[in-house]
Amino acid sequence: MPFMVVIGLGNPGKKYAKTRHNFGARAVGAWFENHTDSEVLLPKAGVFMNDFGGLIKTLEVRPLRFLLVHDDIELPFGEIKFQSGGSAKGHNGVRSVHNALGTTDVPRLRLGVGRPGAEVEVNEFVLDIFTEEEEEKLGEVIERAGNYLTQLAGRAG
Repeated sequence: MPFMVVIGLGNPGKKYAKTRHNFGARAVGAWFENHTDSEVLLPKAGVFMNDFGGLIKTLEVRPLRFLLVHDDIELPFGEIKFQSGGSAKGHNGVRSVHNALGTTDVPRLRLGVGRPGAEVEVNEFVLDIFTEEEEEKLGEVIERAGNYLTQLAGRAG
C-alpha cells in the first residue's frame, strides 16, 4: 500500500525555516524536488507544528496512508529511523497528529537532531538553528533521508 501523503512537520515562515524543528519539512521539501509521484504536505502559512493534527484531520485519509517526517531529540544528530507507530515521545507535532487521527499507528521517519545540554531547554533547542558543524553535514543527512523516503515509497508501492 503506497503512502498517499508524505508530511514534513515544521513551522511556517522564514523565522523557522532553518531550525531543528523544521528538519522534517526541510528534508521532505528537498526530496520532493526530485520526486513528484507522491503527495507531499509541507507547512502552510499559519499552520504551526503543534496544529498539524487539525490540518491532517481535514484530509480524510486513513492513518496508515500517511508518512510523517520529523525532527527527533531522542536520536543523535544525523541518525535516521523508520518507525511504524508508537508514542510521540514528547513531540507535540506528532502528538497533534495522533490526537487528530485517534491512533498512534502512524508510520514515521524520525530525523535525529540530538539532545540539548542540561543548560538549554528543549523548546529553545529545537527552535534554534543547527550549529555550523551540523549545517555542514546537513546536506548528506537530508540526502540519506531522501533515500529512505524513496525506499519507503517503493516498498510501500
